[in-house]
Amino acid sequence: MEVQLKRAGSYVRVSTYQESQEKSITDQVRMLNEIIDKDEMLVNVGTYIDQGATGKYQTKRKQFLALMKDCMEGKVDVIYCKQMSRFGRNALESMTAIERLRAIGVAVRFVMDDIDTIEDRDCSRLAILASMAEDERDNMQDTMIWSFHRRLEQGHYIFRPDMLYGYGLDENK
Repeated sequence: MEVQLKRAGSYVRVSTYQESQEKSITDQVRMLNEIIDKDEMLVNVGTYIDQGATGKYQTKRKQFLALMKDCMEGKVDVIYCKQMSRFGRNALESMTAIERLRAIGVAVRFVMDDIDTIEDRDCSRLAILASMAEDERDNMQDTMIWSFHRRLEQGHYIFRPDMLYGYGLDENK
């Protein structure tokens, strides 16, 4: 009897283009590829990377949409993702995507959270993690808004004038 290999893709997301995020991308890709490549029952079909993409809206993540399309077309059987918060930070959208994938037999394996969406049929832990990812996103957003207001109150600019056309920074800013 011939053994059917599963096609495994990995999904990586970071929300900014900051230099520190480059290392995060590299580390995530390396970790997920090592897991996939070590399993003889898996064929690595590639990594889908969204850099500088918020986890709030799936529609703004091109590689996430490409991954979902490939899953729907039968090109990917299992998705590896570091953790739930990398998959998305909108609980409803994340759970809906997972249910769509589960309905066609595609598993999502959240490595750090130790969850396989096909084997772990109980959604309560997954829903809690999705909700926590969303709350974390909201808290980060609130903190950023607070810091913007604080800097304005202190007379500091929020944006980088050197990034605007025709303007530059001198020693007095």
